[in-house]
Amino acid sequence: TDAAKRKEYDETRRLFAGGGFGRGRYSGGGGNFGGGFSGGDGQEFNLNDLFDAAGQSGGANIGDLFGGLFGRGAQQPRPTRPRRGNDLETETELSFLEATKGVAMPLRLTSPAPCT
Repeated sequence: TDAAKRKEYDETRRLFAGGGFGRGRYSGGGGNFGGGFSGGDGQEFNLNDLFDAAGQSGGANIGDLFGGLFGRGAQQPRPTRPRRGNDLETETELSFLEATKGVAMPLRLTSPAPCT
């Protein structure tokens, strides 16, 4: 309905007033996407984590793409958090019954090179 759309529009404008994340309930390092921002519950959210988990960043730092977008380019960068390494894969065998009911299996992974 038009009333519901208008309410959603007004709420969005209230949350993101001023063109950034630095006002209202969401505050913190809002403009620096690489540094993340804190929600109203105090949990920090980092867009790099989101794109890394989805395998979309290609190793790029999202903060580099949006560096000075919200006027934070001149500030000292926050220390980077350790990056998540590549996924590990292995093969194992299990029966159809184990697959349908669930099973805990010990796995041992070895690599000729250190994991990074």
